[in-house]
Parts: sequence; structure tokens; C-alpha cells
Amino acid sequence: MRSHMQSNISMKKSDYFVANEMSSRYDRDFSNERNITERVFHWRKEEKSQLNDVRQLEERLNELERQMLQIENELSHGGRREAAYNGIRRVLGSKENFALRNQNIALWRYIHDVMDENKFLKDACIQKEIIRTTLEMEKNKLRSDLVLHTTIQDDLRQAAKEFGLKTPSVRLH
Repeated sequence: MRSHMQSNISMKKSDYFVANEMSSRYDRDFSNERNITERVFHWRKEEKSQLNDVRQLEERLNELERQMLQIENELSHGGRREAAYNGIRRVLGSKENFALRNQNIALWRYIHDVMDENKFLKDACIQKEIIRTTLEMEKNKLRSDLVLHTTIQDDLRQAAKEFGLKTPSVRLH
């Protein structure tokens, strides 16, 4: 019985060290969660300012397109008309490229947001696993305490029977 109590005490010490280590990991991961949230907020704020810049560039491009159309209408229908038409075609093509580039940027940002959210969810899963492990350790500790208590209670009852004493009642607090 004595060796059982000693192994139980050493198990309690190791449980304490493991729980302490898990607690420090949890604190570290929780601070990383705050940093990720702050970075996402900063990226979204930066994204809004970049979207405003893109809108201003699109407005300027539309204005230049209108001016080119106006100049084309003012030109005579000689050889210049074909050159003006090619210029307009080039501007319209660059506008399409600009729109495609903006779509690519938006998709890139979306992918990075999804990756950040995925990392955030992985961190949350790790934290849940740490909590689950800690609870499992606590459950095992309580089971071993119950086994120890039951063993002590049985030993006391057996000793009381051998000596012809009244069976003591031992209660858990």
C-alpha cells in the first residue's frame, strides 16, 4: 500500500508539470490569436484604402476614355480616324487588363484571408486539444484518488474485522 501511495504522489508531481507546461502553451497561443486578429483588422483597413485608390484610378480612366472619344469625334474621317480607333482599342484593352488585375488582387487577398482563418481555426483546435488533455489528466487523477480512497477504506474495514472493532465510516470531503 505504501508503494502505491508513493507512485500516486510522483504521478501528481508529473501531472502538475505537464499541466503547467500546457498552461504556458495555452497563454502563448492565446496571445498569438490576439496578434492575428489585430493583423487581419489592419489588412482590412489597408484594403479599404487601396480599394478607394482603385476606384479613383477607374474614374480617371473613364474620364480619359471620354476625352479620347470626344477628340475622335472632332477629328476628320481621314487617316487619323483609324489611328484614333486603335488608340481607343488600346485603352479599352488596358482597361480590361486593369479589371482583371484587380480581380486577381481581390482573389489573392481572399486566399490570404482564408489561410489566416484556417490558421486561426488550427490554433483553436490545438487549444481545445490542450484543454481536453488537461481534463483527461484531471479525470485520471480523480480515478486514482478514488482507487486509493477505496483501498484505504477496505483496509480499515478488514483491520476492524480482524480486531473485532466497529467498522469506521470514512467519507470523502
